[in-house]
Amino acid sequence: FHQGKSFGSKMINDCLVPFIRRNGGGILALITNTNLNRSFYKKNGFDEFSAFPLKRFGREIGNWSFKRTIY
Repeated sequence: FHQGKSFGSKMINDCLVPFIRRNGGGILALITNTNLNRSFYKKNGFDEFSAFPLKRFGREIGNWSFKRTIY
């Protein structure tokens, strides 16, 4: 419904990042299990620091960790 309309990018860059900066900065870290989200976070300045598959209900799914340092 909202994908492709930049709502997520605006939320991160116009709300979350300024809030973290105002409060002294830090590292924003997250985990995702979809390639679509993986591309989204890379596009929004996050660095991938871990990737390994997880087994769930006998099926392997991707698992990626990202972080973005905010000064």
